[in-house]
Amino acid sequence: QRERQVRQREDVGRVQKASKLELDTKAEESVTTQRIVEVEKVLQKQNEIDFYELVADPKSFSQTVENIFHFSFLVKEGTAGLQASEDGRLVARATQPPSEEASTQQGKTDRQQCILTIDYKTYQQALEQKHLQNKDSVIPHRDYSDLIREALDNAGADDDADPDGDVDM
Repeated sequence: QRERQVRQREDVGRVQKASKLELDTKAEESVTTQRIVEVEKVLQKQNEIDFYELVADPKSFSQTVENIFHFSFLVKEGTAGLQASEDGRLVARATQPPSEEASTQQGKTDRQQCILTIDYKTYQQALEQKHLQNKDSVIPHRDYSDLIREALDNAGADDDADPDGDVDM
C-alpha cells in the first residue's frame, strides 16, 4: 500500500477577481451598422472590385475577417453580391436590392448563399497573390487603441482593480 502524501499550500499572494470588459450592446450594434454602411459606400464607389482587394486589410487579419462579416450583411440585404469572373477571380459587386413589390410577387427573392472559410495562411496567400502587402486597404483600417484604452480605464475604475491602475486579466 502506498502512503498518501499531503502537500502544503503555498501562499501565492492575494486573490483578485479579474475585471470584466463590458461593451454596451446598443453601442456595439451601432458600430457594426456604421461599418456595414462604410463597406457599402466603398463598394458603391468601386461598383465592381476583386473580393480580396475589397476586404483584405494588409495590417490586420482580424479586421479582414470583420470586413468579410460586414460584407455578408450587404449580401443578405441584396445590396452586394459575389460572382466568379471569366478569369476565375471572385468579384464583389454593388447590386440593387429587389423592390418590395417584386419580392411580394415572387414570394421569396431568389438568392444563393455560400460559406466562406478563411484562415491566416489563406489570408497571407491572398495578400501575396494580389500584391496587397504594401498597399492601403480599400476599407480603411480601424485603430482600436482608443477603444481598448477606454475599456481598460473603465475596468481600472472598478473597486477590484489594482490601486496602481493595472488590470489583471
